[in-house]
Amino acid sequence: LEYIVSRLSRSISSVPRSWDDLDIQQGPLQTMDCRPLLVFVNIRSGGQQGLKVLTELQDCLHSVQIVDLQKEGPEAALVWWKRTGLRYRILVCGGDGTVGWILSSMEQLELDYVPPVAILPLGTGNDLARVTGWGGGFDGGSVLAMLQSVNKAHANSLDRWTVSCRDAPWKVSSALRRPHFLPKLHPPGERQSL
Repeated sequence: LEYIVSRLSRSISSVPRSWDDLDIQQGPLQTMDCRPLLVFVNIRSGGQQGLKVLTELQDCLHSVQIVDLQKEGPEAALVWWKRTGLRYRILVCGGDGTVGWILSSMEQLELDYVPPVAILPLGTGNDLARVTGWGGGFDGGSVLAMLQSVNKAHANSLDRWTVSCRDAPWKVSSALRRPHFLPKLHPPGERQSL
């Protein structure tokens, strides 16, 4: 990992404020079997553990590898990494909501290469991290162990889908109607009194 980061560090011409101004020299990195890591950190997740994680990551990764989600969204970084042509990995440091945000952004950008995503669970629920084998929560230890786990991890496919619920039309037989114990769903904009 250090070799990849140092090669990436030397290949970046400068680190200006805008992702659009960043450039990467393709030559040296394209000839290597290089799998750099892009990390998204939600510093507010998990009782502010994200801030500690961000600080540790800044000590061991290049600045183009770390995105503080309180300062910027994921889209610009994902577009920039797409332009590099590298086969990178992603680490999302946050809860289920943060992971969902990153996955949705990747889907909306229609990336040619869809990088594998690992999770450092910082949120309160962390159901996705638990189910995918990353654990139910960060114990506050060293981030280096997590980086090593991500480097050795094998990618598995994950299906994402959306469920929309609505009441059946009134013409449908009563056998297919909503059970009385489930609340009625109202169309957006229609007020519901409680």
